[in-house]
Amino acid sequence: MKKFFGLRSGARAPLAIAGVLVASFAIAAFSTSAATAKGTSKHLKLVFLSFAATNNSYDAPMLAAAQKEASKLNATLQIMDAKNSPTQQYSDFQDALAEGGVQGIITQPIESTNLIPLVSKAVKKGIRVVNVDQVMGPKYTTAAVQVKGLSGNVTFNPWELGSLWGQLTVQACQAKHLNPCNIGYLYDIQQSTLDVALHAAFTNALKKDPNAKIVDTGQDYFTPTTGESAVQTMMTAHPEINLIAASDQGIEGAAAASSAAKAVLVGFGASQAGINGVKSGRWYGTVAQDPATEGKDGVYTLVNAIRNKKNYPGSNPLNSLPNKGVVTKRDASQFKGEWAG
Repeated sequence: MKKFFGLRSGARAPLAIAGVLVASFAIAAFSTSAATAKGTSKHLKLVFLSFAATNNSYDAPMLAAAQKEASKLNATLQIMDAKNSPTQQYSDFQDALAEGGVQGIITQPIESTNLIPLVSKAVKKGIRVVNVDQVMGPKYTTAAVQVKGLSGNVTFNPWELGSLWGQLTVQACQAKHLNPCNIGYLYDIQQSTLDVALHAAFTNALKKDPNAKIVDTGQDYFTPTTGESAVQTMMTAHPEINLIAASDQGIEGAAAASSAAKAVLVGFGASQAGINGVKSGRWYGTVAQDPATEGKDGVYTLVNAIRNKKNYPGSNPLNSLPNKGVVTKRDASQFKGEWAG
């Protein structure tokens, strides 16, 4: 049997917006308090299948909050790092199933459907599974549970996020009188379910402004330095670009790119860097995400599912945020980023 650690590194060793800390459904649905769970229930062994546990400023607070909540609830949480690889994540899930004594698994899928067969295997072995942050299932327009056997789903709605991001971009195009509004668009990981959903919703929202169009795309892999390089490449090929749309990490890169010094910047994530950028006026706006809340609520849901032997409905922690999570200079003071950016 492998020794169980709180965090593991290496490709195959055992082991990814501000706002509200607990989704409202959790308060109503869970009958076991954290204090009671810690004081009277046996220690639990849990696994978190992160899509990118290292070098990812978004996942870091999610995992830290998950670890803290696990400790509070008398559980050990092992992190498995897929390093943005769907193949690695599938293999990590198989390892978790083979690891002795695991009672619960948290998934953060890179692809929305490839882990579903392993959820069924986990359930047959008596292992509870809760999905967080990223969609698991064929639909990316909902935060509801889509997979039979899942004990919970704590995620944002990617279609809604992409729509709000696109609407904010249209607002920026019009407020800054960009005609035409030539957009440089950065994917994070273009083949991921998240990016497919965000791009579809974003481009759908752009239809509201006939003068707005994407003229070039790049990829930032959730890192500012890669984002900066991608923006420089886009601006060299298309100097007419006057607005950059990307995740907050990509926008941080755009802000550092000399060739994009005059471009309007629209992000999503509402990181601390993003909110500060909006407050300063350099960024037009960003749309919120709450990774720490998702990590905390995901563990809380999983522990209660194990100890209460029941499944819980899906929840979207972003539903209670002000202004639907859209951050502009007018209301930036209402938000406090849950991750650095």
